[in-house]
Amino acid sequence: MSYRVNESVGKKQSQTSTSHVDEKESVLCCDLGNKIMQYQVFVQSRPDGFFSATVVGVPDCGAEGTTQEEALTKAAATLRARLARGKLFTVEVDEAPITEAANPWLESHGSLRDDPTFDGLMNEIAQARRQLEAEEPQP
Repeated sequence: MSYRVNESVGKKQSQTSTSHVDEKESVLCCDLGNKIMQYQVFVQSRPDGFFSATVVGVPDCGAEGTTQEEALTKAAATLRARLARGKLFTVEVDEAPITEAANPWLESHGSLRDDPTFDGLMNEIAQARRQLEAEEPQP
């Protein structure tokens, strides 16, 4: 499996109070035999001088390096290892009709209306809250 990087996707520069940060988004192309898959990789320089490369859309798939190229190479290796452990599938799902979800609060609303112990319970809760508020230190 090989990879190549196209860096012309975008570049953003921002100035922080302590250091200059360059952020670049690159495209990582993985060659899986006869299939070429493209992944976007977000490369960011860190204040400590290192670069971090994160494969967009692939959780916990990224790497760090002293240069952008090293970070991209390590990210590609991490992605190759991840792809070698599993398979990619395309799943088609029919569009579900949009329905309004039932409000769970309304399902139980009024269920304690006839409970003779409800008012006592509410009074105990209010008293416990007042006691907790009185115990909290005031600024």
